[in-house]
Amino acid sequence: MAKVPVYTSIQDLRAQFSIGDPKPIESIKRIAHRENTLYLLEEDKGIHVVDFSDTQNVQKQAFITAPGIEDFVIVDGHLYFAQASDMVTLDISNPSAISLVQTRGRSFNTQMIKQDSFITGYVEKEVVETRSNVSCSESFIEPAIDEPLGLSREPHVAMHARNNHIYASDNTHFFAIDATVRTKITFSHIQEFFGDGLGPSYVSSNSRFVFAGNPSFISAFDIQNNPGRPPRISAFWAGGSCHHFFVDNDLMFVPHFGKEDVNCSDRNLFTLVDVSNEFAPIVIDRFILTQPKYASSHDGQMVLCDGTGGFRTFNIKNISPNSFLQQQQVFNEDIEASVSHSMKDLIIIWGENGLHFFGTRNPFQLELKSRLAQ
Repeated sequence: MAKVPVYTSIQDLRAQFSIGDPKPIESIKRIAHRENTLYLLEEDKGIHVVDFSDTQNVQKQAFITAPGIEDFVIVDGHLYFAQASDMVTLDISNPSAISLVQTRGRSFNTQMIKQDSFITGYVEKEVVETRSNVSCSESFIEPAIDEPLGLSREPHVAMHARNNHIYASDNTHFFAIDATVRTKITFSHIQEFFGDGLGPSYVSSNSRFVFAGNPSFISAFDIQNNPGRPPRISAFWAGGSCHHFFVDNDLMFVPHFGKEDVNCSDRNLFTLVDVSNEFAPIVIDRFILTQPKYASSHDGQMVLCDGTGGFRTFNIKNISPNSFLQQQQVFNEDIEASVSHSMKDLIIIWGENGLHFFGTRNPFQLELKSRLAQ
């Protein structure tokens, strides 16, 4: 027995798109904001819209239903998200009147489309052969005769915005997307991805490079000289990370939450990598933590979610290979932190019992302003 993909009509997925009343929050993969509105990604389900203009009275505002959603980014007054194989554009300039602008079909993981349907889940079935090459608890299976080889990998899309471009990766390709004209995006560059296509993908950047990777490899693409058609200039092993990584200036921060599968690190580590020389990244240090999962930063302060270990804040200003991270505070009041979002004077943490808002005027003593229950 093994997991075999279940397909849903792409037209049916599109028909389920809607913008309606708020819904309970079950899990969060990404947090982003525009002005006084938060956008919380609940993978495969949709986006929660939250008004935090008053941080002591945070209110859910709406829920964007989008079955099959993988990731999203915000560029000015527009939100772009990946839903199954589509890329969808929303106008969010007025959070009280969000509207659909464009749906671009066959954008991501087109190799997973089968007769105008897309993978939306798995069932246990008897298959010809099961292979041990798994990534992040996913099963890669040799399908039955009527199932095309390779379509049983779980689909992944990661998105990242910088200036007027969106950079994305799916299981097999890297994309540079021109969002200069907000209402009509253009896929200006598509390049086959370096790696085996297994496991979740992530994208981050600094002023010179976009880094895109999965648990096997991270590739560096030159955006300083050609942001619209960035060439891949190097690739290096990601250390088996099955979680979000991010880049701040010339530093890459890579959480490794241990898992019992062959492509993911089996230790709970947080790795700091110097990527100033993209051809020869240097591991500066590794930290043994509880359950490192997600990190974010703003103005020299990094926030690391450490699962049942709560979350940690670090000063990352003026870090070099010869200097050590200066830890500021460990906060673990039963939050079980999994996702963070950092901005001026505010840290937002998603944990087991809701969304937490912390004031950061004193970085050594954070102030819990409010909590939004699930």
